[in-house]
Amino acid sequence: MKTETTKNIIKFQSYKFAFERMEEAIQKEFFLESIMIAESIISDRLLSYLVVRLKEAGETHQFTNKETFLGRLIQEWKRRDEKVPYKTREDLIDAVRLWSYDRNECAHGLVKSRPGDPTTSVEEFTKKASNCAVNGKQLARDICSWTQSKKSKIRKTKVQAPESIDTPTQPACSDLI
Repeated sequence: MKTETTKNIIKFQSYKFAFERMEEAIQKEFFLESIMIAESIISDRLLSYLVVRLKEAGETHQFTNKETFLGRLIQEWKRRDEKVPYKTREDLIDAVRLWSYDRNECAHGLVKSRPGDPTTSVEEFTKKASNCAVNGKQLARDICSWTQSKKSKIRKTKVQAPESIDTPTQPACSDLI
């Protein structure tokens, strides 16, 4: 069985790779790749945060695979926190929700259109995907920083997180940025 330190090192290495790959994908104009990596980071951090919040509330709910897609995680987050001002963002939850709509358009919009309707031009699609990738990278950073600070505050109230959740010894996402 892996120790918590080993798990944390592996998680850190995954995040390091993800942030580096996201940046490289943007530079090489592989915007869809960057968008998918950003979604993976955001979803992972939200899931981790929500599990800690559930533990804090004394709830034992285990998220099923169907409950871990980004839209569902955003709903659960909004139900628990309603509004999250963060840095220059009026509401981090709303920023992630709106970005997820752009992400969906990019993930499905390159060639998909209603029968009889034209597809979006390649230039327009590329511009939208580029913006979504850059915004997703920044949101991933913000979510990492925000969840790290919130989970640290929760832990300081002596709540023990389950083993599957990051421990305070794990390097913060900000260490990767």
